[in-house]
Amino acid sequence: MPLKRAVPVLLILLVGTTILPRILPVLPASPSGQSYDALSSGVLMALQHVTGSSNQLVSSPSGDDIQVSTTSLPQNEPSIALNPSNPQQLVAGANDQFANGTDWLAVYTSANSGLTWTNGLIPKTGLVGLQDASDPAVSFSENGTLYYSGVAFNVNFRNNMPFDGTVFVSKSTDDGSSFPQTTVVDTSSGKIFNDKPYIGVDETTGLFAGRVYVSWTRFTNSFQASDIMVAYSGDGGRSFSPRMKISSSLLNQGSVPVIGPDGTLYVVWNDLSNKQILEAKSTDGGISFSSPVVVSSIVPLPQSPYFLANSFFRVNSFPAAAADDTNGNVYVAWADYQNGYAKILSSRSIDGGSTWSKPIRVNDDSTTNDHFFPWMAVSHGLVSIVFYDRRLDPRNIMIDVFYAESADGGVSFSPNLRVTDQPSDPGTLNFIGDYIGIASNATLAHPVWTDLRNVSTYPPNEDIFTEGRRVDRPPIVVPVGSQTVYPGAELQFGVKATDPDFGETLTMVALGAPSGSTFTSTPSTNGTVTGSFDWIPSAAQAAGSYSVEFKASDGFLASSANAPIMVKTNTSPLLLVPGAQTVNVGSKLTFIVSATDPDPLPDFVTISCDNCAQLGASFDSSTGNFTWVPSSLQGPGNYLAILTATDHLLPQLSDTKSVGIHVDKPSLPPSLAAIRDWTIDDETLLTFKANATDLNIPPAALTFSLGTDAPLGASISPDGLFNWTPTETQGGIYRFTVTVSNGALSDSKIVSTTVVELEQAPVLSVPGSQTVEAGTLLIFAVSATNPDVDDVATLSASGLPSGASFDSDLGSFVWTPGNNQGPGVYTVTFRAVEPGPNGFSDTKTVTITVEQAASSSGQPFGVGSLRPVLWLAAGVIILVVALVSIMAIRARREKKGAEEGTMI
Repeated sequence: MPLKRAVPVLLILLVGTTILPRILPVLPASPSGQSYDALSSGVLMALQHVTGSSNQLVSSPSGDDIQVSTTSLPQNEPSIALNPSNPQQLVAGANDQFANGTDWLAVYTSANSGLTWTNGLIPKTGLVGLQDASDPAVSFSENGTLYYSGVAFNVNFRNNMPFDGTVFVSKSTDDGSSFPQTTVVDTSSGKIFNDKPYIGVDETTGLFAGRVYVSWTRFTNSFQASDIMVAYSGDGGRSFSPRMKISSSLLNQGSVPVIGPDGTLYVVWNDLSNKQILEAKSTDGGISFSSPVVVSSIVPLPQSPYFLANSFFRVNSFPAAAADDTNGNVYVAWADYQNGYAKILSSRSIDGGSTWSKPIRVNDDSTTNDHFFPWMAVSHGLVSIVFYDRRLDPRNIMIDVFYAESADGGVSFSPNLRVTDQPSDPGTLNFIGDYIGIASNATLAHPVWTDLRNVSTYPPNEDIFTEGRRVDRPPIVVPVGSQTVYPGAELQFGVKATDPDFGETLTMVALGAPSGSTFTSTPSTNGTVTGSFDWIPSAAQAAGSYSVEFKASDGFLASSANAPIMVKTNTSPLLLVPGAQTVNVGSKLTFIVSATDPDPLPDFVTISCDNCAQLGASFDSSTGNFTWVPSSLQGPGNYLAILTATDHLLPQLSDTKSVGIHVDKPSLPPSLAAIRDWTIDDETLLTFKANATDLNIPPAALTFSLGTDAPLGASISPDGLFNWTPTETQGGIYRFTVTVSNGALSDSKIVSTTVVELEQAPVLSVPGSQTVEAGTLLIFAVSATNPDVDDVATLSASGLPSGASFDSDLGSFVWTPGNNQGPGVYTVTFRAVEPGPNGFSDTKTVTITVEQAASSSGQPFGVGSLRPVLWLAAGVIILVVALVSIMAIRARREKKGAEEGTMI
């Protein structure tokens, strides 16, 4: 709010708290009825005006502006916030002048995205004794709690200077309908004055979620120095921490707190002493701050008595700031007076405020007219910025509001779009506020500004206006590129489109698609839509050029990408075959055929043999390998192998060729090389390779075989590899026939092989240790086995005790120890010896323990009478053992005789 014209220049520069003019008339700066051309609404197609309902779009920007304030007295310096828990709920604040000349803070609420508004005032509860209030700022917490900051003060009417500046925060839990809680953040008196507070609330879910931050300017020494202060509340605004100074230069003003997605607090302000924008940050919830970092040096906008050209109202280069909710970037914008006119500049930090980019220009006009009071917001990575702009008036007087956005993280800004549908004439007003505002979400931006279209009345009626503006950017269709296809081949590719705007429904269609093609796509709300194009051109569609337009739409805006498609003509494949072939009956003929096709993939060639079944030949289409072994009935004779290569496009083309084949019968027998005689041990592998040659031209294929006289177990492979391992029973001399054949004639050789039978030691079997009572018969058997089945071992015993006998033929041991031989231990040695010069043998012992016989009086009845029976049983056992042994020996000898009968 403006100070009187007599106020010193320094104070106009420094003091943000305002006192509305009470005596200065407002004169229009342009002749009545003069009009100015507005920019076309098509300058930035990504932005559309919303009016009437949250979904209604209009093609013309005229008539969109919505008046927020409704009183006939001035309102200015608006701030606006959007409820994150209910995006249709908006709250704005502004300076509001009463009829008695005092000023207080207005609150405006909308429950329908800014289409209609209710007006109210911040209550004076907790601010009793303070006459005026200004510097409105509003902010929501994540849960929908509203906080409204300002400064309340009194005015010395003798010098028109404010005093008792009191920074306060009011809280509402019903979207601004009531403010039952007002908390004083900091007070001032005497030569100290608090000014220009602004509020920020942590909307994250992090450690400091819901924390309320207020930064402001604290003037000292009767406005000769100014510091930036910060305080915070961690209990929902019921109390605030002591103020903390974060600036270090003499004169500072215009601070703004913003919170990053990680909960980092950034405060930016104007260092008036050094003509630069500074930033300091806190990562511990406002408890401590970094040293200030220079964002950029600036050329400040001119102050009283010069102001901007053709103006009487004060301006500033105070910064606006916003933090990116997607990547943590921090953005700052300000008005700069480089080259003698005001322009909007912006800088960004991508490293948490440690360094800042070179400023870029936001306003995109080529005029030297003035642009000032920027404000910015970020939602879902889209940076939105609004500012006052005089580009449409060649005289640099009339004021409009313009909008720009950045979708690339502040690297560049879009073409600017005019927001206001009617310019404002400031006339001789000396105050229109020190800032404007904007809030945004995924789909809508809500700029709010001080509108001067009614200032020609008296008293001048500055009003608060807004406009629901769709921050809609068109979808982006990823280029597909040129495509080539052949008739009969399938052309299939995917198409993708993305939408930088959050939550919109994306659809995609194919326009101008050729006959027979299909395109499928499913609407998507996740920011990406895909589609699949599929087409198999017919022969009639070649050769030809086609173009398909793939159009993606979000329901408001659309964009397209064209895909040129060339349908080429099919060309015939070329079959490559060898020359004439000659083969003998029974021999294998092989050759390879191949094919080429000038058409690229997906075309391919299949090779087939048209008459292989009739020939009895085989053909592998995957390798092109032809194989044939003519039978004896097919030679001599001449034949053709007919082969065809076929492609798979439309029309289907082929190439057929034949290979002449002459089949001969062999006229000369093969020659089998002599095979040496062999002598081997039994159970030893005999292997050798029989070799033969065929004298026919071309040589015939040779096959080896054995005669029927070959020994049992012998074999020979078709290529002449002989294998035989004689068994232990196959000792002797063998003569057998090896034959080689070329399919018509053959040759044979006799092979003589001597198998030497190897001698092996017998294996003696004896019982374990024996125990017998004196006078009792002991009988057991001893036997021997021999791997050489034709050999019979001779058994013997030594160390026989007195009275014992051993039958070497039967292998039976018989002994009845006498009473005088027990008790005692006896060892008998048994030996089995194999006949022959080697005399292989095996020896084992049996230990016999003889126990003392019991007295006859102690014998059980009938034992003595059983002794003859026992002798009889023993005799039977010996007889059985003998018979079994004799039968086994006879069987082995008969088997050996039969085997020797097969040898020559």
